[in-house]
Amino acid sequence: MIDDRENRLSVIALVTMMMLLLLVMYLLLFPFKTLEYEDQYNMPVSNHQVKQGDVLLFHLCVCKYTNTPTTIGRRFVNDVVISLPPLVATGQKGCKEYDVPVLIPDILPPGVYYLDMTATNRVNPLREITVHYRTEEFEII
Repeated sequence: MIDDRENRLSVIALVTMMMLLLLVMYLLLFPFKTLEYEDQYNMPVSNHQVKQGDVLLFHLCVCKYTNTPTTIGRRFVNDVVISLPPLVATGQKGCKEYDVPVLIPDILPPGVYYLDMTATNRVNPLREITVHYRTEEFEII
């Protein structure tokens, strides 16, 4: 009688652990689709020459598949890399087009740059998905 009860508890414990393991594997490995960008590695800029302190506009076509907030990391890349503070975007699901303004920092030396960006979404408590994108090159004069 006791052995039978112990066997049942062992089976229940094993089945529960297997179910938890499958849940964790699903949360870590399922291919969630969060964001999709058109021209992901060559987003067009409206002005190919900008001055320090001016605004650079780039065209962004994005499809967002979740309603979770997106943390956007931005940095200017040349021989030097200048990072800007991250932004949090809270857009809703759907496909949209934007002309995104970015202020050119006064500390950026003249030269040819591109804006390198990452968009990170937390899809569940165990996982974040990051999508990388960048603009065309532009010159700071």
